[in-house]
Amino acid sequence: MPALKAAVHNGADAVYLGLGAFNARAKAANFDLNALKEALEFAHFFGVRVYVAFNTLLKDAEVNRAAGLAGQAAELGADALILQDLGLLAELQRRGVKTEFHASTQLGVHNLEGAIVAKKLGFSRVILSRETLLEDIVKIKNGTDLALEYFVHGALCVAFSGNCYFSSLLSGESGNRGRCLQFCRKPYSGQLAVDSGQGNGLLRGQGSGVRGQGSGQRAVDSGQLKASHLLSPRDLNLSAHLKTLADAGICSFKIEGRMRRAEYVGEAVRVYKKALTQPLVPSDRDGLKIIFNRGDYCEGYFKEPTSDIIYSAHPAHIGLKVGSVKQITNYKLQITNKDENTPAAKSAVQIRYEENVPVLTKGDGIKFVRDGSETGSALVSNPDMITFTGDVRPGDEVRLTSCAELSAEVLARRRHIALKAYVGIKAGEPAVLTLTDGAVSVTRLSASPAEISATSPLKAENVRRILAQTGDETIVMSDIVIDLGDNCFLPVSELKNLRRDAIAKFREEKLSRYRRPTDSGTQNHPADSRTQNHPADSGIQSYSFAGESSVARFFSSLRSPDLFKRRRVFVMLEDAKDVTDELLNACDYAVLNPRHYALAAAKEFVALVGKKKAVLNLPNVMRGGDAGALRQIVHSSGIENFIVNNLYGFELCREKTVIAGFMMNFLNSATHSPIAYIASVESEKPVSGAVNYIYGRVPLMTLSFCPQKNFFKASCGSCKGSVEGSVEGSVEGSGEGSGERLLLLDERGVRFPLRRFKTAHCYRQVLNSLPLDNREVLHFADCSVLIDLTDEPNPAEKLREILQNLHSPLPHTHGNYKRELR
Repeated sequence: MPALKAAVHNGADAVYLGLGAFNARAKAANFDLNALKEALEFAHFFGVRVYVAFNTLLKDAEVNRAAGLAGQAAELGADALILQDLGLLAELQRRGVKTEFHASTQLGVHNLEGAIVAKKLGFSRVILSRETLLEDIVKIKNGTDLALEYFVHGALCVAFSGNCYFSSLLSGESGNRGRCLQFCRKPYSGQLAVDSGQGNGLLRGQGSGVRGQGSGQRAVDSGQLKASHLLSPRDLNLSAHLKTLADAGICSFKIEGRMRRAEYVGEAVRVYKKALTQPLVPSDRDGLKIIFNRGDYCEGYFKEPTSDIIYSAHPAHIGLKVGSVKQITNYKLQITNKDENTPAAKSAVQIRYEENVPVLTKGDGIKFVRDGSETGSALVSNPDMITFTGDVRPGDEVRLTSCAELSAEVLARRRHIALKAYVGIKAGEPAVLTLTDGAVSVTRLSASPAEISATSPLKAENVRRILAQTGDETIVMSDIVIDLGDNCFLPVSELKNLRRDAIAKFREEKLSRYRRPTDSGTQNHPADSRTQNHPADSGIQSYSFAGESSVARFFSSLRSPDLFKRRRVFVMLEDAKDVTDELLNACDYAVLNPRHYALAAAKEFVALVGKKKAVLNLPNVMRGGDAGALRQIVHSSGIENFIVNNLYGFELCREKTVIAGFMMNFLNSATHSPIAYIASVESEKPVSGAVNYIYGRVPLMTLSFCPQKNFFKASCGSCKGSVEGSVEGSVEGSGEGSGERLLLLDERGVRFPLRRFKTAHCYRQVLNSLPLDNREVLHFADCSVLIDLTDEPNPAEKLREILQNLHSPLPHTHGNYKRELR
């Protein structure tokens, strides 16, 4: 609540918050229904909208409870629900919940085609993916009537929105369920490894930290970067580009402020509110850095190039540089751990300040930084001789990470409603008080009439003073007009009661505009077991049903294969050269998952496989010029079947047969749709009626920046992968060419390959260090399966081994099949 109030007091037009556990900050101290009611009343009084986030994926057992909670939020007056899970959207529509639905950035809407589908699904606003290019924003605005929202400040996720499975598949703690463990913020080393065997340059069959295991290939290291935070992005700061974004069609600028201190929220809102109408000054930018700054900021993805996304030196707050260490004086030794024999030096430091920066004062917090890494810290008690801990040396940067004066200033700011008052007091009549803010007006009468008093008549200045003392910090009387009769008298207590009664009535009228009637229904629907009564202490109500959802109607309109009559086997390949008669005879569908989305390669594949069996796996990202390349393949390659991994694919393939890919994150069955889909790779068990991903090196992340630029400072001109038809990239001097593969190594030496794919833009997928292997599903479950052989040197041989053996002899992971998804 303090952060919400800080946002409102500093000028926010809308706030978003989490209710219960169904939001992307499940570990935060989220709002309950009572706190939500308080938040709604506080924000709505100032005309500030409140959006409640239900932006996570749900299990089947959670859909009913989440829908009930969302329905109650809507009835309390929430202005919109922010949603990721399409099953929850479908359920809310079926229940007739009345509020706006906003597509979460986790849905990954980033192009016109995806926005068109979002509109058809029932969203009135899309919060665009952070990867959305400026040119695509313009196309979406010109091609739809959707409201467009865009993140402009705060933490960036390195992975494409909604498609990070790193935390989930390594630990069971799902980022798509608000429990991300932020493996991206840990240190990694970059490595170029040479593959001396036959293949496409990927270290195929490699186990966790085991070179070439099971592949008969030898991996040789050809270059390695020292461990640093190679997947840790800088914070986003687009304060200089608000007009550009507004001109492109953005109507709402979003500041990432959850799990942040109230002073961070307040100062960020103030600065961006100011930036909408006037230029920022250095002190504005300095304040933002002091409050929170990871990596001295970047401008994200909305413009190319994006080579400054990563800040590998330090994954946390580095504040504002105010100077450097001038001199250190050791004056005492302090034992920091009684079990250690070596004491740590506790010293005092003098600072050489830079020009035009805040001078440190008592209560400030600072960090010392050398070569981008933190070497020590201090809480300032004596600005002239600062005591610190750590390995601090002369020359280290001094960075201000908290400022007591700035924090106090931010938290002291208040927003007011300015009211005009008219009071009429005539003898023998009740006093009349009218209050208005220009939009809402109320009039109240005193309980008793005014009297005549020749000895102690009311004076206008006393009436004005009493009315101005509102007793409410959110209201000020900006103008008071007094019509006072001669020799009139009214007790002071009566005037105060009149003022209190009028203010209460004004507040009630102001808030009533945001309340919704409860005609969305609270009666149980006897024909649907999911509307059953809940225990009295659950706080969840059930809602009547409006009928078929627009989600179900949309998916029902699509052409999709029937996977219910019998099991279908999908085999995913990287190249037409991997197609053999043996492989085709063993599968129902062959899926092309290419390194380069090129028309010639797609035509070659369908010629070998045939139209009935050929499927193209569409990428989850389509930005800018990517659309032209993919549109050409969809309409001219001869392929009729497509796996869709982002909403845009359903629009791009309107006349084709589509299957929802696993990156669509269908974790529950609440869409009530006959569309064929690949179950989420986060699933805890095989899903009947769906395609189950049972084997493959799962892409944990999709990166929309070039690691080679960030890691090796290479240029696009040196990358041979830009040549049409190429399936290999090469970076001069340190690049990735035939026989070389870029890897990430974690602190334990576990290797994560980076697979490159290209349309018009280049992208990278961070692949799991181990293949997901749940081949026993073939023997024990009656469902369709996807076997991803993209990563295999001999796909036909590997397919034969999977079909013939119940268990794998090689290192592998079961994902979440044998543990709880949290």
